[in-house]
Amino acid sequence: MGRLGFVPLDATLSPVPFTAETFLVQDSGTRDENGKDVVNVFGGIKWGWQVQSAWSAEALGKERRSAR
Repeated sequence: MGRLGFVPLDATLSPVPFTAETFLVQDSGTRDENGKDVVNVFGGIKWGWQVQSAWSAEALGKERRSAR
């Protein structure tokens, strides 16, 4: 039977972070002097993530013991 342990993610997943934004807006139904639509922006949320390598509890324990 194989042994479960740490699997490095660096080789398969991109370290590039993902960030997105969303806003709550309302079309005012009017245009400005340049002819562009005017919208009211009430708020926004920004969220995202970034993939990083993780250590299993077993691998972390071995690393701590070897540092002593």
